[in-house]
Amino acid sequence: MRGIDPAPEPADLTTQRASGVPYAQLSLTQVRRALWDQQSGRCAYCERSLRAPDRDDHQTKIEHFHPQSSTEWTAACSRESGASSPNLAPVVWSNLLLCCDGNESARRAFTCDTAKGGVDICECFRNPKSWGRGPLVSIDGAGRAFPVAGLPAGAEEVVERTLNLNADTLVAARFEIIRARKRQIAKYRATHHGLTAHARSTLAARFREESFTAEFGSTLASLAASLSP
Repeated sequence: MRGIDPAPEPADLTTQRASGVPYAQLSLTQVRRALWDQQSGRCAYCERSLRAPDRDDHQTKIEHFHPQSSTEWTAACSRESGASSPNLAPVVWSNLLLCCDGNESARRAFTCDTAKGGVDICECFRNPKSWGRGPLVSIDGAGRAFPVAGLPAGAEEVVERTLNLNADTLVAARFEIIRARKRQIAKYRATHHGLTAHARSTLAARFREESFTAEFGSTLASLAASLSP
């Protein structure tokens, strides 16, 4: 999971919110597309690639970081949703993310928004839109995700259980990326008769740049960190 650089909200959402349209009655076509573009076509939580929302088979879900069903409202809820009140949170752009179907179609090993449901994680995690561009998780050599330093107590529970980001399918997909990139590093080392500090920096910069748009980008960001001097 990477931080998301927020894009301007679509004009359609601004107009509908100003008119007092509740979330259940919003026209979401522009919102869904704008979220997909903002997130480089990836799920906000697991970073799987998402089909474009204008396709009939897109299977994307609009997620509320502060859930619509939550009865809690704390300073953390206001900060992470970007809303001044719980009534506004469902229609505030900063509170909206785009997610995959979370294995809902498979009816097993739910992840992401499907696993999270109405759980309020504002106190123990961070909204990717308020975090900045860096990763919120680091990926180890086996493909497992762990919260990065700086997240609140309870973040590990969110990663492991609330969002189920270490579901077998996700871990396996990340591990395949790690194996492929390690082969790339080995080939580079063999071709250049070693891996100098400059070469490590070059590869790290390449992986870091790719991590902003690639599927499972946090995996590449973690590899970049392991290569950095």
